[in-house]
Amino acid sequence: MGLRNFSELFENIDYFNKKLSDCDFVCTPLIQKEKFQAFCKPSKIFGRMKTEFYTLGSFEFPADAVVIKGKLEAEGIPVFLRDEATINSDPLISAALGGVKLQVYSSDRERAKEIFDEVRNYATDNFGNPVVCPNCKATKSEIYYSRSTVFYKLFPFFEPRKYRCMQCNFITRPAQ
Repeated sequence: MGLRNFSELFENIDYFNKKLSDCDFVCTPLIQKEKFQAFCKPSKIFGRMKTEFYTLGSFEFPADAVVIKGKLEAEGIPVFLRDEATINSDPLISAALGGVKLQVYSSDRERAKEIFDEVRNYATDNFGNPVVCPNCKATKSEIYYSRSTVFYKLFPFFEPRKYRCMQCNFITRPAQ
């Protein structure tokens, strides 16, 4: 919140209090708070803020997300890393939380997706080769965990690894 927004907030409080005193309205602090909240909507104070986020991807390690974040911010796209501090403090719960989520404003979604697709790493097999989708033969797959049962939600590290194709969304297990 910038200095300008704080000054607007205080101007609105002063204006509101002046209006109350002009009409000789006596009220309790609770009523005054309710009336002020109705009078002073966040959109009026802060303007139209971007509040909807789109999750570009999730990462097991915060360092992976920070690399992509740096690239997107260099391109002028604001980026937010959800659950980064939690996973930095306890890396063992990364799988339980679903990793660090890389989020951008919904209005920047398409441009961010293009940049992200240029620099992202797709899943590879044990030999370093890209995982090929058996359905559409694309080489753009990501590791996927469904967490469909209570057991896998409580102990996500026991769930077998699967891959999801980014083109056709086909889910497959790795070749043994």
